[in-house]
Amino acid sequence: MERMDTKFRKNNQEAGKRKYMGLFMGIILSFAMCCAGCSVKNVNSNADVNSNTAGYVDAKNGVVVVSEYVSLDGTEVGVAHGSGFFVGNEGEDPQYLVTNHHVIADYLYYGAGQYTSYADEDGTTYALKSYIRVYYDSDDYVEAYVVDYNEVADVAVLRLEEPTDKRRALQLCSPTADMVGSKVYALGFPGIADNILVDSVTKWGLKDLTFTSGIISRLTTTSGTGVRNIQTDVTIAHGNSGGPVVNENGAAVGISTWGVKNADDEEATYAVNIDEVITLLKLHSVPYTMESEAVAQETSSNMGIVAGVAGAVVLLIVIVVIICLTKNKKKSSPSENVEKNIGATTVPERLAPVPSPSDSDDSGYRLQGLSGALEGRRFMIRKNSSLTLGRNSDACNVVFPSATAGVSSKHCQVWYDNGKIWIKDLGSSHGTFLSAGKKLPSGQAVQIRPGERFSLGSDAESFVLAQKGGN
Repeated sequence: MERMDTKFRKNNQEAGKRKYMGLFMGIILSFAMCCAGCSVKNVNSNADVNSNTAGYVDAKNGVVVVSEYVSLDGTEVGVAHGSGFFVGNEGEDPQYLVTNHHVIADYLYYGAGQYTSYADEDGTTYALKSYIRVYYDSDDYVEAYVVDYNEVADVAVLRLEEPTDKRRALQLCSPTADMVGSKVYALGFPGIADNILVDSVTKWGLKDLTFTSGIISRLTTTSGTGVRNIQTDVTIAHGNSGGPVVNENGAAVGISTWGVKNADDEEATYAVNIDEVITLLKLHSVPYTMESEAVAQETSSNMGIVAGVAGAVVLLIVIVVIICLTKNKKKSSPSENVEKNIGATTVPERLAPVPSPSDSDDSGYRLQGLSGALEGRRFMIRKNSSLTLGRNSDACNVVFPSATAGVSSKHCQVWYDNGKIWIKDLGSSHGTFLSAGKKLPSGQAVQIRPGERFSLGSDAESFVLAQKGGN
């Protein structure tokens, strides 16, 4: 027969165990409910998870009308219009947009924003100035400026004076062979949609934007130029030019450009591969977001939320377990505590810092842009590879904008050899010059030293040889 006080203590212990077990199960249940409540957004869609709007439809929020105007003695004349779309960092108001070169070709032809003169057939001369407008709606527009363009690839990058909150940046997606046969959509403002029979109240607002769909027929590279294009069966009309061709998630894979039709009315349409645009964006440090990066960021964010909830729950569980053990553990004597602490390390051993890795191929020298298109940019000179400067992005690793005056396709080369830096002109049309004005003989290697300057074509495009960490 048990004594009453012993039985009472046992009953209290059992009740305590049931109490802590109930608390433990409550925490587990709360964790399960939290996980169920953390709805992870579908990272393959640009649309809100609570909306039925598909990603490709949501892409309309990045598209605008790009229009060319000229002023003849103060009288505005509309020249042409096309479409364009914004690029930038995810979640930020965009400032840069992409279109076709031929959409802004008249702007460039008529002085590229500078005053010039124009004479008509009667010999009357007019003061002329061209400019570019980006339309959010028929009566809502801002002026845009040219950052750079590639006439051969038919792409151009524009910027606004200030970022805008009236559109968002589209994500970009480099086309791959496994996308052939997949569905794509062309977004834009084709002129056929504005014809007099429709007589729309507005012409250039989001409600006027048109969608046409089809598939990627093939990825192709143009012989002779190396320009990458996408062949599709999507209907592209005048005015679509410069608008995005997007995948089902709304990421731009190309830019609507042109179509061909034979005598049998067989038609093929083409978009410029988005990689041709990315080359220009990188050259001018224009921000953009790849679809894969956005997916990774969102996945990381969702995992961070789940990990945070899980961490809090684990901490609570540990606390409960410690409380349970403390309640049921018999008190140790001082001698037992001493025995348990014998051999314990009272001062943790200090670990030596891990050295940071260094680039063994770094020569320690840099090319620093002093003036022109690459002013302020630095380029590492490696020990085992050369820097080739010029306008051809396929042949050069220091690439100038395609319209840079005085710079050839492959202009000159700089390299490291046995502790020295050498430069050689590659048969450029306008020459490579050292700081003293000496023109380098074509094909002849000449040593240059830290602090020495050289220029391509003229002083407008100049560099200085600097050492790592120096000016």
